[in-house]
Amino acid sequence: MMYGIIPADQMPHPACLVDYGDGGVMAAMFHYASEECDPAEIAAYNGYDVSFGEMSEDDPLYPEYANGGNVMDRWRPIPPDGWIFGGVVDSEDGPTAVFLKELADYQDVEEAAE
Repeated sequence: MMYGIIPADQMPHPACLVDYGDGGVMAAMFHYASEECDPAEIAAYNGYDVSFGEMSEDDPLYPEYANGGNVMDRWRPIPPDGWIFGGVVDSEDGPTAVFLKELADYQDVEEAAE
């Protein structure tokens, strides 16, 4: 028996969020990629541009986070105009948000991959 293999017809949409169970969620395209992969290349391959944002010290949840609290299940930053929410994780730099924007055409995909 094999574990961890998902048939192609059961793969989620690349922007579908995977729940990590600790409050962190991430777009499937990044969840299924190895950590060595470049997120911009993964996003471009899937037809998206990607942007990241860190929790600022002005965020109402920051004091709780700074005191060791897990705020990932409640921190859902609003994406910039034209972007969609692509996930949040507690990275080595602190809470980090992922935003995605669907690329309009093949030219955009080529430019995002560069």
